[in-house]
Amino acid sequence: MSASALIFFTLLHRLVSGGGVLIHLRKWMLIAAFALVLVFGITLFAKQERGISASSIDERVSFAKSLGYTVDVSSESAQTVIIPVEFDSVYTTYNKLQLEAGFDLEGYKGKTAVIYTYEITNYGDSSDVVYMHFIVFDGKLIGGDICSARLNGFMHGLTKTSQLE
Repeated sequence: MSASALIFFTLLHRLVSGGGVLIHLRKWMLIAAFALVLVFGITLFAKQERGISASSIDERVSFAKSLGYTVDVSSESAQTVIIPVEFDSVYTTYNKLQLEAGFDLEGYKGKTAVIYTYEITNYGDSSDVVYMHFIVFDGKLIGGDICSARLNGFMHGLTKTSQLE
């Protein structure tokens, strides 16, 4: 049990034990107010964007570096997209790729996002042209992928280079 839950139940127990009707009414009002604050706080915490900031080119390049990749900033392109309200089989498969990398596009259905594309200049021993895509919504990274430009090439989520070995 979390510390906040333990405190809540301890306070609840102390407030409910003993007293007359008026005291009970005051206690219940206090309990209701406390519960409201607790629920509001949990909701606020849950809705906070815990994502990675990707609103600037520096933040996106920094994230690429954190994964072990170097990108050519002069290759940047941006495309505005609408994430479909209903996922077809292609988007369902793509979202599975996102889930493996710690992202999930489900909550962004119907939203307009920007896909930033960069060429990776240090992708292992590959002689292929390799791209990194960042899907950004409201300045936060919500997904992306790394793929080769070759027909029937590869694609994987935004993972560290060490995870590919």
